[in-house]
Amino acid sequence: MPETTPASAFFHTENRGLSAARNLGIRAAMETDSDYLVFADSDDWLEDDMVERLVSAVLAKNADVVVCGEYLERSDRTRQFRYGDRLYTGPDAAKALTLGKMSSRMMNKIWRKECFETVRFPEGRVFEDVSVMYRIFYGCETVATVRDILYHYREREGSIARTCSIRNRYDCWLAVKERCDFFLACAPDDLLLTETCRQQCVRAAAKLWHACHAAPREERERYAAQLKEVSAYIRKNVPLFGRRNWRAGGRILSVPTRSASPLSFGFVSALYALRPEKK
Repeated sequence: MPETTPASAFFHTENRGLSAARNLGIRAAMETDSDYLVFADSDDWLEDDMVERLVSAVLAKNADVVVCGEYLERSDRTRQFRYGDRLYTGPDAAKALTLGKMSSRMMNKIWRKECFETVRFPEGRVFEDVSVMYRIFYGCETVATVRDILYHYREREGSIARTCSIRNRYDCWLAVKERCDFFLACAPDDLLLTETCRQQCVRAAAKLWHACHAAPREERERYAAQLKEVSAYIRKNVPLFGRRNWRAGGRILSVPTRSASPLSFGFVSALYALRPEKK
């Protein structure tokens, strides 16, 4: 049952993961006369006037979604991501998102409630933002970005994004693969977009292979069917050695990800060990 204050409602439920919590909030919002949705994670914080400024922007630009800049807060440093003032059609925004020109996090955005009439987060999976955002954007008329940096996203050691487990990395690959399938169907002639999607599938599969190399044999066996599906997808949709215009890393990784075997897992992990450490 919700607890209410004059301007707020709080819902309590058993812990069923982030997707279930968000879906609960969306269902509740759909039954109110509110017009917009904003998401926030419990580790993060917002500038005091973020919601006010995003509401002003969404009204001024007549947009379905407005995206603000964000700070990525880590224990040792803070990075800024600023997106500038732009207007996109929905399909163009989905493309920009997939090409890495916007983040796939839900929280630095304001959404018209109607964006979620037919979309929900996949329960029981992580990387839920990647799973749904491109579809929401694609169905919008207008998506806007603003220069203001208003959201602080805290990335902790051990967070979902930085956890290297088979389950975590399989969910990531599944989200990337579904996005690839979507654009192969909707925009087959956009070679930049579709080739980017294929490369993202290879890299997501490689991260999964890296996790498999570090995992116990019993855990790999539990995911044997899923791993075979991943390698079959790569063989079907990605040429051997990728494309000429791919980066060298993606071309190399397109080879071991075609086989779900301990040898391939080890080969990918050896390649990862050669990479310079990211700071």
